[in-house]
Amino acid sequence: MKINKLFAAVLSASMIIGSSTAAMAAPSMMNALDTNQVSASEGTVTVTEMSVEDLSAQYGEEAGAVAEAIQSADVNSTLSEIFETALGTDGLASLEIKLFTDGVEGEAVDLESMKVLSPVVDLQLDGVEPTEENPVDVTFTANNATDDIDVYVLHLCDGHGWEILSTEKAADNQVTAPFHSLSPVALVYADAAEDTEAVESPATK
Repeated sequence: MKINKLFAAVLSASMIIGSSTAAMAAPSMMNALDTNQVSASEGTVTVTEMSVEDLSAQYGEEAGAVAEAIQSADVNSTLSEIFETALGTDGLASLEIKLFTDGVEGEAVDLESMKVLSPVVDLQLDGVEPTEENPVDVTFTANNATDDIDVYVLHLCDGHGWEILSTEKAADNQVTAPFHSLSPVALVYADAAEDTEAVESPATK
């Protein structure tokens, strides 16, 4: 009887350790974006971690709702699930987020294929105003980036609304994207095997 109890205790401890290891191995948004290691090709970068209330007040309730949904998302939540939480089923159905590559607008992104890599932060530049004619390259340090994922930037653009910016790898854990406006951003990712441009969003199906 004592042996059975001892075996059960050991088995239970093994299960707890195993689940803890799996949790630690999964991607995490904790300290994912190094806000002190963001640079730009022009001007001086300011990256601010804003509360949901402040984001809502400055950029509208939708921006705050998306930021809140990202904050409460788990490591397996897709962008589709996050935007459905923020906007509701009808809002998701009418949502179309385009992919911009080197500043050029492309196809709508399949939000099911993408997940979040960092919380939402507010990106601003002093001394320069980026435009579509004169974009500014911004380089981010993503502490949790790995070789088997492609990193993108989710950006709330003044003219296009929510959009996805493609990036180029600048270093092992650094990516650069051209910006044509400034406002809230979050790093997102897709598996390296995913063809992000070739798939459609729910609004285009």
